[in-house]
Amino acid sequence: MFKKWRLQRELDVRVLESKLKLLEALPNVPIDKSEPGWTVVSSAGSSSRKEDEFTAYDLETLQKEALKFYYQNPIARQIIRIYVSYTFGKDVQFRSIEEDEEKNKELMSLWKKWREENFSSAKLKEMGIRCFRDGESFIRIFKKGEAGEFKLRFISPENISNPSGQISWGIETDPNDVETPLFYYYVLNGVLKEKIPADEIIHIKINVDSDVKRGRSVLEPIMKWNKKYEQWLDDRIILNKIRNSVALIKHIGQTSAVSTIVDNQKTNSGGITGKQDMFKPGSVFTATDNVKYEMLAPNVEARDTAVDGRNILLYIAAGVGLAEFIMTMDASNANYSSTMIAQNPTIMMFTDYREFFSTYLKKIFKTFVTNLIEDGLIDEDISTDCEITYPTIIIEDVLKEVQALEVLMNNGAVSRQTACEKAGYVWNDEQARIENEDSKLLKKMENK
Repeated sequence: MFKKWRLQRELDVRVLESKLKLLEALPNVPIDKSEPGWTVVSSAGSSSRKEDEFTAYDLETLQKEALKFYYQNPIARQIIRIYVSYTFGKDVQFRSIEEDEEKNKELMSLWKKWREENFSSAKLKEMGIRCFRDGESFIRIFKKGEAGEFKLRFISPENISNPSGQISWGIETDPNDVETPLFYYYVLNGVLKEKIPADEIIHIKINVDSDVKRGRSVLEPIMKWNKKYEQWLDDRIILNKIRNSVALIKHIGQTSAVSTIVDNQKTNSGGITGKQDMFKPGSVFTATDNVKYEMLAPNVEARDTAVDGRNILLYIAAGVGLAEFIMTMDASNANYSSTMIAQNPTIMMFTDYREFFSTYLKKIFKTFVTNLIEDGLIDEDISTDCEITYPTIIIEDVLKEVQALEVLMNNGAVSRQTACEKAGYVWNDEQARIENEDSKLLKKMENK
C-alpha cells in the first residue's frame, strides 16, 4: 500500500513539473512560483524570497504567540515597556516649521486640541507597544464630513489578510514595485470586508527589509530561550524542594522490638490500612536506649546551575539589544561606571528607533495640516512639515544636563524652545504660563 502511494506521489510531481516547463516555454504568461520547491529570484510584483520562507500562517502564529507572551510573561512585558519608555519617554513634542509666527501659533493651537482628542501620549505609546510586540502597527485615517475633522484608529494585524490567497499578506502592491502599496485587505471572521486605499493607512513595520510587506516582533528571537529559562526556574524550584527535604531514620537497638514498634505506628490513613503517617512539622521526638533518630538531608549541590540561569538571561538580553541590568532591573552584578558604559549600545539603538518613528509621526502631522488646508480652515501656503523633539533618554545628573543645555543655548547652538523641549516641557504651554504669571505679578505691583 505504501509503495503504491509513493509511486503515485512521484508521478504527480513529475506531471506538475512537466506542466510548469510547458508554461515557462510560452511567451508573456505570468507564472506563480510560490509553490514549494521554487526559489524566487525577483520579488517585483510578487512576494519576496524572504516572505516565501516565512508564510502568512507563520506570521499569524508569531503574532498570537507574541501577544500571549506579552500578557503572561514578566520578562516579555518588561522588554516591551523598556522599548516604549526609552523610545518615547514621557511624550514627544511636535513643532511646526512655519516661519510666520501668527500662522504657526494658530496651527499649533489646532494641533494641540486635535492631538488631545485623537493622538495623546497614551495613543502614541500604544502605537509603540503594537509595533514592538506585533512587529507592525496599522493606523487608519477616518475623515468625517465636518470641516477639519478626522480620526486615527488602530487595526489589528490579524485583520489585514486575504482569505482567497490571491494577494500575499493582505497587501496589494504595485505590480512593478513591492514597496508601493495600493490597497490593504480588511478581513473580519475570514470574510473580506473592505479594500482600504493605501493613502488611508499608515503602516509601520519593523525588523524586516523594505521589500518585505509585514513586520516581525522584537520578541521573536527570545521566545524559545525564555521557555528554557522558565524550565530552568521550575527545575530550580524542584531542586530546592529536594535539597530541603529530610529523611528520618529510626535506629532500633533490639531487632525483636521492630515489629512491635511498627505495628504501634500503623494507622488507617486516607483509606490505606497499615500506612505510617509522616510526622508533622515541629514534632518532638523522645529517644530511648532502644530507639534513636537520625535525620538525613540529600547531598544535592548543583551550585553551577545558577550560572546557567544567568547565561540564559544574558542570551535573552543580547537578543533584544538590552543591557542585563536594564532588562532584569538587577544591577547587583555591576557598579555605576560599568552600567553607564553598558547602556551605551542600548541608547544608540533607541536613538535609531526615534529617527525611524519620526518619519511616521511627521506623516501624521502632515495629514492633519493637509486636511485643514483642504477644508479651508487655514491658508494653503502654510508649511505641512514639522520637527519632532524627544526628551533625553537618560539624565545622569539633572544639574549637568541643564548646564549643558544652557551653554549650547548661550552659544547659539540650540534655541530656547529646543532647550525647553529637551528638558521635557511643552514650549507653548510654558510660554502661556510665564505670560500669565507676569500679568498677575504686574497687577499685584499696580495694586500696591
